[in-house]
Formats: sequence, structure tokens, C-alpha cells
Amino acid sequence: MRIIAVDTADRRRITVVLADGSGLRDAIVLSNVTVDRGLPPALAELDLEGLTALVVVTGPGSHTGIRAGMAALLGIAQACNLPLHSAGALEVVAHGAPTDAAVVHAVADAGRGGLFVGEFRRVADELVEVGGSRRVLAAGHRPPAGAVTVALDHLPPGLDESVVVAASDAALAAAALVAVRRPALRPGDISSHAPAG
Repeated sequence: MRIIAVDTADRRRITVVLADGSGLRDAIVLSNVTVDRGLPPALAELDLEGLTALVVVTGPGSHTGIRAGMAALLGIAQACNLPLHSAGALEVVAHGAPTDAAVVHAVADAGRGGLFVGEFRRVADELVEVGGSRRVLAAGHRPPAGAVTVALDHLPPGLDESVVVAASDAALAAAALVAVRRPALRPGDISSHAPAG
């Protein structure tokens, strides 16, 4: 199994990984670059030979980034006749939590003083989202008691040092390995996963 996964949901970061059955094999993480300038060369750097699946992050996050990531991977999926799977942005964040965390509070910077947050519970070896993602104000935000709070690559504004800051490449690879066990997206699914506006 060889998977390319792309996360363009974060306004500050593009993460592209190559994963196989044992986890992360290669990664490119770009900061402060636009998706149109960063994603094509990042994809070109990775070995696309022998791919079995693609995974795209569907949000919440930057509408422009998510659409660009989806378009790029949809093009590769169609050109190479590969299945395209999806993973939510907060699902990726949750996969950055320590593997012994029973309850995970995933957070991502939503811009303009906000956070995207989502709760996940570990059931066997799977992280299951509870209640869906939502946008909250960062100021005064308090994670649920007993949950491990996780962010990727940097501490979002308004949160304290108790947050686990995980590497986006390892978290994306872990989420991709879970995503490919779910059914692939069908052409009609793509528009329902794309952000509005």
C-alpha cells in the first residue's frame, strides 16, 4: 500500500505525505506559501509510482486551500485511476494525540480570533468523532476536562502550554491510513465535501 495524502486546510501550512502500511515514508511541509505556488512542486517531489490510493483533507479550514487540494488530488486520481478518500482536518489533528489518549480535543486556528474544535473518543484503535466540529472564540476557550488537547505544528492563539503540539506530517500519515479503510469518494461526493462559497 502506498498513499499520497494532502492537507491544504490550514492557512499557514501545506502538508503532503507519502505513507505505506508501516506509516510515514516521506513528507513535505511548507509554511507561509500559497497553495497554487506550493502544492504542485511538493507533489512533483514525491514518487507517484506504485500508488494505491490518495487522501485529501476536507476541512474545516481555508476554503481556497481545501478546494485547491481537492482539485489537485481529483486530477491525479482520475489520471492514474486511483481511489480518492477523505479525512477531516480535525480528524488529522486528533491523530497527533498520544496513542493512550482516550478522549482527544482537537484544535486548529480558524483565524480572526477563532478556533475550529472537535472531540474524539478512542474506541479500540479508532478515533471516533463525537458531536461534529465547530468554530469557537479562542479567548476564554476551555477544553473539556479529562481530554488531551492537540494542535498541529504550532500553538494556536489563546491556548496555554498544556496543549500537545504534534507534527502535521506524522498526524496526516496516521489519518490517511485510517481514511483508506473507508469507502472512496464517488464523483458526486466531491462537491458535497467541498466548502461552500
